[in-house]
Amino acid sequence: MRRTLLLMSTLALCAMCSLAAGEESRVREMMRKNNVRPGTPVAVEFDSSPLMQQFSVIPLKQLSVARSEMDRILAGHLLRRAGFGPTKKELKKLSKGGGNARLRWIEQQLNPDAIDDSELERILPPIDPLNGDYDYIRRWYVRMAFSKRQLQEKMTLIWHEHFSVSDEKVGTPEYMGEHEDLLRSYSLENFRDFLVDMTVNRAMLYWLDNHYNNGNAETPPNENYAREFLQLYSTGTTLLNLDGTPVLDESGNPVPAYTETDVRELSRSMTGWYVNYCPQYPDCGPALFEPAIHDDRAKFLLDAEVPAGLYAEEVGFAIDLVLAQRTDTVAAFISKELIQKLAVDNQPYESPDFFLVDQQRIHFKTLA
Repeated sequence: MRRTLLLMSTLALCAMCSLAAGEESRVREMMRKNNVRPGTPVAVEFDSSPLMQQFSVIPLKQLSVARSEMDRILAGHLLRRAGFGPTKKELKKLSKGGGNARLRWIEQQLNPDAIDDSELERILPPIDPLNGDYDYIRRWYVRMAFSKRQLQEKMTLIWHEHFSVSDEKVGTPEYMGEHEDLLRSYSLENFRDFLVDMTVNRAMLYWLDNHYNNGNAETPPNENYAREFLQLYSTGTTLLNLDGTPVLDESGNPVPAYTETDVRELSRSMTGWYVNYCPQYPDCGPALFEPAIHDDRAKFLLDAEVPAGLYAEEVGFAIDLVLAQRTDTVAAFISKELIQKLAVDNQPYESPDFFLVDQQRIHFKTLA
C-alpha cells in the first residue's frame, strides 16, 4: 500500500512519519543522491509492503508530472488487464481523470447492456454458411478489438479458456458460435446458472463426450464431462478454505475435493442429453433430454443424496449440490483464477498483498 505525504522539511517528515533515526538517515541519503537540497519541499512516498519497506523522494515541482505519468501508466494497465488495450482517446480520458475516472470506467463496464455498442454491430463480418469456421473467428477478433464492452469481451475470453472447446472435435461452426455466445451472455452473470447451461451446451456435449451418454447401457457412462466439471470447472482437485489455503488432514496433507466415486455418481446424473439431428441440421434448437438413456436411480454425491425421479432436472440438482457441499472451495478456486487473469498473474496466496482480494472471494461466494 502506497501513501504520499507532503512535507516542508526533513525534520517535519521524520516527525509526521515517526521515523527512526536510521530511517531519517535513509531519507537524507536519498535526497542527496537525487540532488535535493536540505530544506527543499519534497514529496516522500513510503511503500509499507513487507516486500518493500522503502522510500522514494520527489521534489514538489516534479510531483505533478510524476502523478500525471503514474495516472497514464495505471490507466493503460487497467485497459490492458480488464480489456484488450487502450485507444489513444481512452488512454487520454482515463489518464486525465485519475483514479475517479478509472473507477467510473469499471462501474460502466460491469453493466455492459447499458453501453451503446451499435458501432460494433455495423462492422462485424457477415457469416457465410459455407465458410462459417473462419467467419465466427473473425467476428470474435473484431469484437475484442473494437467493442466498447471491453470487460465483457475479456471475460468471454477468460471463460473460453476455462470452459474450452475446439472445432477440431465439435466440427460444427454454429455450435462453436453458440458456445461463444453463451460465454458472453454469462460473462458477468450468475455462476450456478452458467454451469447448468454449459452442461447442456451442444458444443460441450460433443467436446467432452456427453452427447448420447447412456446411463442404462451395460457399460458405465462416459466420465469425461463429470471429471472435468469437478477438476477444472468448479472445485479443483483440493478442498479449499475461503482464503484459498488447502484444507489439511490430521497428517498435514491436502484433502481431495472429491473422490473417484463422486466422479462416477456425477456422470450418472448427467446422462440423457443429446444433440438433436433434424432436417434443418445443424439449426435444430437446443440439446434435448431422452429419459430412456438417463440413469434415474438415486445417487450419493459428495456425501449427499441425489434422489431418484428427477430426470431432466437432475443436472440442476446435482450442480446445486456441488455448490452447496463445496461452497468455500468453489468460491476460492474460481476467484483465484479470475484474480490471476485480471489482476496479479501468478502471485501466490501466501503473498503479503494477496489479502486485498479476500473480499472478492466472499462476494463470489454470495453470487454462486
